Amino acid sequence: MNTKSRKKENRNIPSIYSLTNKFVVFFTCMLIVSLIFYVTGNFNHFLDSSLLLILLIIQASAVANIVLCFASLIQSFVFMIINKDLFYLIPLIPIVFALVLSFVSFFLAGTIHVIANGM
Repeated sequence: MNTKSRKKENRNIPSIYSLTNKFVVFFTCMLIVSLIFYVTGNFNHFLDSSLLLILLIIQASAVANIVLCFASLIQSFVFMIINKDLFYLIPLIPIVFALVLSFVSFFLAGTIHVIANGM
C-alpha cells in the first residue's frame, strides 16, 4: 500500500467538526419540519397565536442554523488548510444549501410576522 491510501484509511475527523455538522443537520431538519408545520397549519386554520409561535420557532432555528453553518464553513476551510486534504470540501454543498434555506426562511418568516402583527 502506498502512503496516499494509508493516509485516507487513517483519516481522523475532529470531533468538533463532526459535532458542528450534526447540529447543522438537526437545525436544518427542524427548520424544514417547522416550515411544513406552518404551511399545513395555515391551511387547517390554526389560531393566529399558534402560527406566530411557529414563525418564531422558524426564525430561532434559522438563526441557530446560520451561525452553525458559518462555523462549519470556517472549520472546513481551516481543517482543509491544516491537513492539506480536500476531504473537508465534501460537506460544503449541503452546508451552503442549509445556509441559503436558513436565510430565505428567516427573512420570509420575519416578513410574515411583521405583516401579521399589523406593522
